Amino acid sequence: MSLFGDLPAAKRARTDDPAAQTEEKSTVESTNLQPEVSTKESSAKSVAEAEDQVKAALTRLASHIGNKAKMRKAASLTRKLLGSGELGREHGKLCFKILEEAMVDESAPQDPALRGDYRALFLAADSIAEEVFSKPQRDQLKGWCL
Repeated sequence: MSLFGDLPAAKRARTDDPAAQTEEKSTVESTNLQPEVSTKESSAKSVAEAEDQVKAALTRLASHIGNKAKMRKAASLTRKLLGSGELGREHGKLCFKILEEAMVDESAPQDPALRGDYRALFLAADSIAEEVFSKPQRDQLKGWCL
């Protein structure tokens, strides 16, 4: 199904050339012969694409959050993702990887410039901990939040 498949053919100036008219008809007919994709298939594809995008975003955030220069923006994006409601148990490992990477440098949360960002990030993670993280991960998260 094309983006403009449902639109009528473009109006063109009439020509007396019969070859041009048959060519125009065949072009219109060929665009209408495209197979229809069922809504179930298209919705399943869009769900799979959304899952892939979420996983890619989590992986990328995990790679950036350990860098102090990028931590503020990465934490902000992570908080938005955590609060979006898009995450489930299947994302637990990737979400926890972000938190682990944030805590690689244990002195970073004590930096006055980043302290608020760390606190907001871990509070956001704590708010969805029951839905996303396993029991050992929740226990570790509680230790970090203290």
